[in-house]
Amino acid sequence: GSIGETSMTREGISFKIREGDRVIDACCDGEGEFLTTFQVGKVQYEKRVEGFCLTREVCVHPSLPMEVHSLCIQNTGEEEKRITIAASAVPLLCPERDYISHPAFSELFIDTKLGEGMAVARRRGRYDEIPEKYLAIYPVCGEEPMEFETDRAEFMRHPFVMNGGEGGVIHPILACQTSVVLAPGEKREFHLHLGYGEDREALAAELRRFAGEDARRLAFEMAETLDQAHLQYVGISFRTALLYEKLA
Repeated sequence: GSIGETSMTREGISFKIREGDRVIDACCDGEGEFLTTFQVGKVQYEKRVEGFCLTREVCVHPSLPMEVHSLCIQNTGEEEKRITIAASAVPLLCPERDYISHPAFSELFIDTKLGEGMAVARRRGRYDEIPEKYLAIYPVCGEEPMEFETDRAEFMRHPFVMNGGEGGVIHPILACQTSVVLAPGEKREFHLHLGYGEDREALAAELRRFAGEDARRLAFEMAETLDQAHLQYVGISFRTALLYEKLA
């Protein structure tokens, strides 16, 4: 997503699931059957692989610079499964063209901090007239504890070993994980809330409020209502809107 010219992340949010030595990409890559459905107010991705059905819904909050990514994992096998769910995002907090022109230099101005159940990246303002910018992830998976990592080099070497590093890392990432046990047929939901702001405390407060079950459901409902209002205003159907989007 982006706010004006400021891109929040590089290549969005990545979800991976580990069961023993097996790693499943919950996005469109890798094994399994994959289906993407564009719906009013959200996008739904469904992936079926041996032993699992993964359903991911993505919603952009209609009035706040925030996104919610909800991943539902179902054990479709006949045995209990112990899995680790990991999510990650590479923070940019700058126009994408600036990052592309010099990635290493761009990342020098980002530092990270952990606390209050979230990981936060800050792009330091290089001049007095350029404000600081913050990007945070706030994961929720029932009452399960979370682990975090913000050093991308460590994350790439050991993607499911999170040491909680923070500070002025050379290559930043916002990553988190938790482990759950799924009985045959059981479903579990993992919600990742992504938010942007220019004040760290205000952003943290908004994310905590946004991460509640009622607030999360309301965000999806508001996004659906806003999309329907836009379609009615321009006088086209959702199917026609999708065709226009493909042409654009």
